[in-house]
Amino acid sequence: MVRLDDFVEHLGESMADLIQAEIRAGRDTVDFIQASESEVHVLQVELDRYEAYGAKLENDIFLANEIEKEAKKAWELSCEACDRCNVEMKETIEFYMMEVDRLRSDVEVVDEVIRIFLEELKGIDDIIRNQEYDNVGVVDDDRFGQGVFRNVDTDAGEYTGQGGWEGAVGALL
Repeated sequence: MVRLDDFVEHLGESMADLIQAEIRAGRDTVDFIQASESEVHVLQVELDRYEAYGAKLENDIFLANEIEKEAKKAWELSCEACDRCNVEMKETIEFYMMEVDRLRSDVEVVDEVIRIFLEELKGIDDIIRNQEYDNVGVVDDDRFGQGVFRNVDTDAGEYTGQGGWEGAVGALL
């Protein structure tokens, strides 16, 4: 019987160990489930962040394509404008060169006119130098009396600083 009692005691201890192992296993399972749920939550947040970033990138790609189209159109318009400006510049250069050629003959004409003018001026200068002034230092009173300074009334009296209207204005005030 001792053996049977030892066996019962051994079974009781085994049963207690088994219960303790089951309790530990249950607790470990709960800890594992909680850790898994926490990790799943972290992974879900990270997945949401990646999905939001992916949606942003899709939007950015769409906007980048639109901006690229607009930039290409602006570049094409700029190239056309440059081509037009180059054509206009060539036309302006051609016109300028034609004017330069045309004005070369005009310069010769202007030089001839200046030469004739200088000859005429020299002739007038000779005429003026050869005139005789009979009345040197004599002022022609008739001609001088018609000048600007003779159009004023010199017999108006003493100057008082008033033109005559200040008194009339003062009386009204």
